[in-house]
Amino acid sequence: MPKINLFNNENNLTLPYVAAKRIDFRDYTDESLRQAITDHCIDQGKPLVISNMDKSPAWDESIFTLDQLKVYRGDMEIDLKLVRENNRIMKARLGDFIETLQKTYKLSRESSSSSSSAAAAPYQANRTFHEKVYAKDILCPAEYRTAIGAIIPEHLLPHGSTDLFSSLPERFQAENLMCYLGQSKTGTPLHRDLCGTMGHNLMTMASPGGYAEWFIIENKYRHALAEVLKPTVVENKRTNRTDRIKTTSKRKRSGGDHGNNLRVSKRRKASNVQQEPSPSASPSSPSSPSSSSSSSSSSSSTTKSSFMESDRAWLSHYLVKKSAAVIHVVVQRPGDLVIIPSRAYHQVRNHGVSVKVAWNRITPQTLMYAFEDQLPLYHIINRPEVYKCKAIVALTLTEWRDHLSSSSSSVPPLFDASTFLVNIKMLLQLLLHNVVEPELLYDGREVATDPPEDHLTIKCDFCHGDIFHRYYHCECCEGYDLCMDCYALGRACQHPDAMVLRQGAVDIQHYVELYQDLVTLVNRIFPDSIQTGLENDILNRKANTANNLATICRRLETYRKRTSSCHMLKCSHCSKSTRIATLAKQGISLGSVFGRGPCRSFGLNDEAFDVDHVFVCERCTSRCEHCWPLSKQQASLEDLDLVYYLHPAHDPRSQGGFIDYSIKRTCDDVAAASSNAHPSKKQRTKGA
Repeated sequence: MPKINLFNNENNLTLPYVAAKRIDFRDYTDESLRQAITDHCIDQGKPLVISNMDKSPAWDESIFTLDQLKVYRGDMEIDLKLVRENNRIMKARLGDFIETLQKTYKLSRESSSSSSSAAAAPYQANRTFHEKVYAKDILCPAEYRTAIGAIIPEHLLPHGSTDLFSSLPERFQAENLMCYLGQSKTGTPLHRDLCGTMGHNLMTMASPGGYAEWFIIENKYRHALAEVLKPTVVENKRTNRTDRIKTTSKRKRSGGDHGNNLRVSKRRKASNVQQEPSPSASPSSPSSPSSSSSSSSSSSSTTKSSFMESDRAWLSHYLVKKSAAVIHVVVQRPGDLVIIPSRAYHQVRNHGVSVKVAWNRITPQTLMYAFEDQLPLYHIINRPEVYKCKAIVALTLTEWRDHLSSSSSSVPPLFDASTFLVNIKMLLQLLLHNVVEPELLYDGREVATDPPEDHLTIKCDFCHGDIFHRYYHCECCEGYDLCMDCYALGRACQHPDAMVLRQGAVDIQHYVELYQDLVTLVNRIFPDSIQTGLENDILNRKANTANNLATICRRLETYRKRTSSCHMLKCSHCSKSTRIATLAKQGISLGSVFGRGPCRSFGLNDEAFDVDHVFVCERCTSRCEHCWPLSKQQASLEDLDLVYYLHPAHDPRSQGGFIDYSIKRTCDDVAAASSNAHPSKKQRTKGA
């Protein structure tokens, strides 16, 4: 965390700093507050501070004291982040940490009868906690949840009427109400809330003069931030980053505000301005196999440097002035509820001791953002999804279908008609194009099916993403599973040609029927509001012309098994071989190669796809009038300055795709490594 002065008020700020909008909780009804949040946070994407929540008649200050927190959670073991020691995590009792803060900051003790019960379990101060120690992600006491439920309007509550988290079965719901106990010289680096969710943060207590400084940056300034946020050489070493560290030159700065020390190679400098080539870009249109895929829509919302997504970057005043971003400043004190819009970057620094309660909400709009650019990015940088976004879409729509089926003319409770129509249109679009379409296969080959108890429990062992339906399983490793997004990037385990496609117990046709049922039911209530038959174009594609994610993966799988090669492609016209790594340098991904249809001069029918004809080199493509265009990025795919959230080297079985330079890559293999493989337990027990 950079050593700079904090703002202690929001007055007299000059650009690029602006005070975030504040409104008084007492001036709004629930409905007018909902509209204000919609207008400012959702429509404009700007942060909002709702002040004076502590003036609510339901606010009970005694519930939120440190002594009372010791009563509620004192014996709970928590993870303390030691900022001085590279954020090393140390286990401790929450009560001991609170006792240390009370002694260090000379905080007064409560003498209430409720707090006196803490004497039965005395806590010990620890000098290790004296400075730069932060207690984050503490499970909220049940008493906090009850108290907040009485203070916060229902539509803003976690698992409230507007929060789609509640659609998931309880065993799949991520813990979403957390406490943060901080002190001076601690804070949270620049980050975005998971999966595009809306963030909510309420300060419930602070020591005399205590507060938290927030920097909040709208999503539209991401590229401006990416130009100035780079990992230092020291940062690379501290975070065990084993990516290729380029030769760099030191660059000194004047003054005491150093922030993130930039040590940037020429290649990095040149790569900042352009948008990231989407490594997973693949064709999608059945009429033109060369058109760009919906899965590559992230290219307009991602940058070549992913360091700013690693939760390790800090914004200093020096870097703010270098960027073209506008910084919304919040000085949060007890009773302030900060609402962070979807995809907004924010960092927090504490002054004095404070307790904050935070939670996220998922809405149809935030799910749209998640699928648009958050989840594709998570697959690249290996960030766990956590929230099971595809499952939330499917299960929410299942609930709404059940309600509409049982009620001839009413929308689900807590919705007005117009809001419900907007929301269900968004979710239906996601269901069709982001849940169903990527999973469809057209080759008629059977896929091994998991037992029902495995439904929604499989995660990718490379990117840690949640797997909804189809995925790849290694027939040799014990329990190694890979999502299709990673497989299409060329990622694998040590046995790339031994991986087989598997699927969940719920047939994908079930979700097709869910879509069709809902279109019929919604049009019954709102005539002609949703166009019918949109799914037919997706369902009626042919094996030879389809180019969705599952089809691309199936073709790549077939090619690997037939040729036992993961690093070379042979042109079906000139018979010259090209290394996949060479194609990456030219801006051509595996999705581009295996997503386009074969040359029409071969006369293949629509039901066949001959992998022997899958690749035509650039030179032959430009000369052949029967070849589909080969989708290509303007820049080399090697230019992606990849900073992982979780490094793949942590699992020694993993081999990278063409963008993963810090571990062994499949495209560098000379031959497949599965000749001496033995069936895994999953293969033996589940069969095909």
